[in-house]
Amino acid sequence: PTSNVGYGVSSLTKVKHTHPMLSLGNVFDSVQLNNFVTEIIKKTGEVDLSLEYKYDGLALSLHYDKGVLVRAVTRGDGTEGEDVTNNSKMIANIPLQLKGDHPPEYLEVRGEVVVPRKGLELLNIQLVEKGLKTYSNPRNTAAGLIRNTDSAKLRNKPLAFYPYDCYGVDKNSVSASLDYLSDLGFDLFSKPKIVNSIEEINSFYQDTINDRDKISIDIDGLVIKVNDSSKHDILGTNSKEPKWAIAYKFPPVEKATKLKRIDWQVGRTGVVTPVGVVEPVNIGGAVIRNVSLYNANEVKRLNLSLGSHVVVCRRGDVIPKIVKCIRLLNSDVCHL
Repeated sequence: PTSNVGYGVSSLTKVKHTHPMLSLGNVFDSVQLNNFVTEIIKKTGEVDLSLEYKYDGLALSLHYDKGVLVRAVTRGDGTEGEDVTNNSKMIANIPLQLKGDHPPEYLEVRGEVVVPRKGLELLNIQLVEKGLKTYSNPRNTAAGLIRNTDSAKLRNKPLAFYPYDCYGVDKNSVSASLDYLSDLGFDLFSKPKIVNSIEEINSFYQDTINDRDKISIDIDGLVIKVNDSSKHDILGTNSKEPKWAIAYKFPPVEKATKLKRIDWQVGRTGVVTPVGVVEPVNIGGAVIRNVSLYNANEVKRLNLSLGSHVVVCRRGDVIPKIVKCIRLLNSDVCHL
């Protein structure tokens, strides 16, 4: 209890990362996946790959000095993030003191802060009872809570941290590093699956999609890594992402709704852009009411008319987009 804090701060301090927190490149189909794996085999001869869930939350870096948590920093722009040390100490499964008699002199643990779906549901029930605004989805909830300037408000909130990487210790593989973190007291949401073929990746990928709704936290794909850590330096990184890891993203969730009208917006540069106004539909916790139609040619290509039934998705799990028109309900047309 004496290690938990409960006072507020007026703002969050910016902190530069010891090592850049790179993003991951994405693949969306078997062809792109094959190109990624082929390049790895060509450069390293490596075929053992680690498959992990891609958590849909907020990336966090934890710093330990002689086994004691001394700093926690959000990913931010990858070069610097915000100091959320006090808030992180309120997350029940983040060790304040590492297990074991001989902790490393220094250890940086990277992982994801998430909100389990059931936890979000219970949290929103409490907010409704108090007449307060509810949270829309687990990702936004995790980001909002961890950046709160009053750490006392995080007490008993349904936040959890799951590691995926570390610096400060030399382990010969991704799987060995995660096992080591488990021994130090970190919770692993699931152990990585080691495979050595594209067929095994696609099989696990499809099984995960089928079981996605049964998993207690939101995931939006798989993370594929070269398991042998010695090969990471050979493959290297570019300015934004490592070349030894990639995210195999799930197909976007698609839902049907109705196109009510098309508005035209004039941007600050004078470009006129059509925006579709649809009947509200919830996709991945976000309520979609407006979708960009990009230009007049896109409206024609989709054969849109007022009252059309359309299929909507969130491209990249972010940007609302009309995938196709599935039926016209009346003869009204859009005058372009």
